[in-house]
Amino acid sequence: MRILYVADTYEIGGAFLAFIDLVGDILEKHQDITPIILASKQGKNNGFADKHGVENYSIGHKAYYMNNGSTLPRKIIRFVLRPVLKIRYELANRKAVKKAENLIDFKTIDLIHSNSNRNDIGAILAQKYGIPHIWHLREYGEECFTLRKNYIDYMNNHADCFIAISHAVADRWIEKGLDRDKIIVIYDGVGCVPEKSQKLNDRIVKGVIAGFVSPFKGQFDLIKSLELIKNDIRHKFQLDIYGNVALEYLMRLKLYVAMHRMGDIVKFKGYVEGVEKLYSDYDIGFMCSKAEGFGRVTVEYMMSNLCVIASDTGANQEIIEDGINGYLYKYKDRIDLAMKVKNVILDPSRATICANRGMEDAKRKYTKEINADNICKLYYKVLKKRAKNEFE
Repeated sequence: MRILYVADTYEIGGAFLAFIDLVGDILEKHQDITPIILASKQGKNNGFADKHGVENYSIGHKAYYMNNGSTLPRKIIRFVLRPVLKIRYELANRKAVKKAENLIDFKTIDLIHSNSNRNDIGAILAQKYGIPHIWHLREYGEECFTLRKNYIDYMNNHADCFIAISHAVADRWIEKGLDRDKIIVIYDGVGCVPEKSQKLNDRIVKGVIAGFVSPFKGQFDLIKSLELIKNDIRHKFQLDIYGNVALEYLMRLKLYVAMHRMGDIVKFKGYVEGVEKLYSDYDIGFMCSKAEGFGRVTVEYMMSNLCVIASDTGANQEIIEDGINGYLYKYKDRIDLAMKVKNVILDPSRATICANRGMEDAKRKYTKEINADNICKLYYKVLKKRAKNEFE
């Protein structure tokens, strides 16, 4: 089976990491599948493909589904530029289709798998050549705009199947109008990460929050919650914040930390490649997002044997059982979040039990091997159904 994978145009974050984990596991354990990677620009996807001897191309396509922007100035710029972005998208995709046709013999492609709902070049090519198409749904699309009219109808008519990375994501797209019968939930998979060896005790308790630093990810809420914890307890705690961030938002966060004299416990580490390798140095992993589609970072925390504290939104509720394998707090409730942090600091034995259970759950449910096996089974199911329909 030859599968054409349309990689996301964005090469940082969970979608990219989940994609290379999937293809990597297929190369290792599913020799009946030959992947071909179609990227937008020469970058990390191509580097991964070259390293593993995978056929790959860059064709310059653009996303039709885009973020509004993480800060007000960026939102204004994106809004003003929408007509320009639409023209750029249409011209780029016309050229991309022609380039793909010159590089690939589509008669040899059995299935096209688009790794993100942001990109429609896979749908365009699948329709043109009558190839089955699977479309991954990796986000809610709440803070996004689309360059394609009636995009829900388009998606329904140009996919044999949709893979949602959580039930929360599936439910949101069903609300938007996507065909319920075409959606299957397959959780993302995560490779093994180093485990924390040292237990919580009277030493400094170290917390980490990783991912894109933006209002939607909740770093500001977490910092404000720490202010509510008494100094004698708070100074037993240290928080490290990792991830890319808009400069204007970073200045707001740093100003707040400085004004409230929290510089000794809150540190900004910036973006670090392979940050998951550092989680074993921490005790608590925070996931404070407004609506996490899956929570790759959450599962990495769990696999690293960290005690997870997460908001009660999105897929967090599917992964974390409050007080069993981690803690959930009411989203935007800084008092509740502060209490959860305080409880972990003051009751390390219970936090350790939660962390251990979390690690067991993550390794049992969310490995990259389980993800790849489920997706490969879906490939054969889609092909079998398409062949049956064509025969009838």
